[in-house]
Amino acid sequence: MAITKVSNSVLNLSENTDALGLPKGTDAQRPTPVAGMLRFNTETEGFEGYDGAEWGAIGGTGSTLVQDEFVGDGTTVAFTLSVSVVAEIFTSVYISGVYQEKNAYSISGSTLTFSVAPPNGASIEVITIDNITVEAIVTSVDGQTGAVSTNYDAQVISTNTNALKNTIYVLTADLTLTLPASPVAGDSIKISNQSAVATCIIARNGSNIMGLASDLTLDDPTKNFELIFTNAAKGWVII
Repeated sequence: MAITKVSNSVLNLSENTDALGLPKGTDAQRPTPVAGMLRFNTETEGFEGYDGAEWGAIGGTGSTLVQDEFVGDGTTVAFTLSVSVVAEIFTSVYISGVYQEKNAYSISGSTLTFSVAPPNGASIEVITIDNITVEAIVTSVDGQTGAVSTNYDAQVISTNTNALKNTIYVLTADLTLTLPASPVAGDSIKISNQSAVATCIIARNGSNIMGLASDLTLDDPTKNFELIFTNAAKGWVII
């Protein structure tokens, strides 16, 4: 291998046609890290680098589809795959051509275990997405942590209320619902007017409603609709 020093480069191997071997090993064999380190991880089967805070995948390998085939005998429930699987979501399993729901089996490493043994003579096909790297785990949704629900909150109100985004409001009396003060595009308010009056007010709170700098009077005592914030010009629009 030829090593050439050129201007602006510490090391130049561009004249070579072979390969450069990097250090390799398991997670436990990682060295004391320094920002800029590169290595091949033999557990994840991918290249990784240290950015000064943590080790992370840097590419070099792509995801591949791996097929395993078995034949049921009516009693065996556990089958050994040719690769380890990160989670059931990365597999598709078929028995005699019929897709199996994820709750019909579990996977631990390279072992697939059915909840019920496939019938005698049944063909079993397992398609696995291999070389998957899970980069990050979602720890919050829209600033919320813990057991976060992405469903709309629902409030039945009979007095003046300051609205929260992504909430359904059921109006049961003559009142003013004040929209959020600093909305961003995509924020939503759903309204069901069950007040039986035509005088409820949706206060704009500084933002336009349907492009107008005025509050909205609900002149239909049984109207249901949704407000979506778009931009400063149009503001909240009715859909």
